[in-house]
Amino acid sequence: MSRVIDLRDTYLALLARDVDRNKTRFDPDTGRFMTDTGWAVTNQDIVYPLALLFTTPGNRWYRDESLYAMATRGGDAWRDFQNPD
Repeated sequence: MSRVIDLRDTYLALLARDVDRNKTRFDPDTGRFMTDTGWAVTNQDIVYPLALLFTTPGNRWYRDESLYAMATRGGDAWRDFQNPD
């Protein structure tokens, strides 16, 4: 008998496990996710998984306000980096 693995649940669990590490990289003043070498616009790609976790029931970050703040401030950092035009 084979066991059915729900890849959605597996993927969400992997994303959720990574949140604490990303919280340490987050600068709430700028909304930027920093690395040892500084900041790059691609560091902000984490906002998509954060938003997914925030809106998906069944994970520990569902509707967590700190996660919401990280995702929205992360999006603000993208906007702040854009040229005015």
